[in-house]
Amino acid sequence: NERMQTMRERTKTIIIVSHSINQVRMMCSRVIWLNKGKVIMDGKPDDVLSSYSDYCKNPGQWLTSQGIM
Repeated sequence: NERMQTMRERTKTIIIVSHSINQVRMMCSRVIWLNKGKVIMDGKPDDVLSSYSDYCKNPGQWLTSQGIM
């Protein structure tokens, strides 16, 4: 985490691929949620991670509520 923070401070863009919600929330200023190569959501970490958490609880219901399925 310390090394990642140092890299973040020195560069403008870092791409992190992770399933760790805590790491994403701590390290990212923007989150792009991909599912099977398709962008599901792009935005502020709290917004995207909240939707992702809802999706994980009931994927079919969430996708239907968003008009994706």
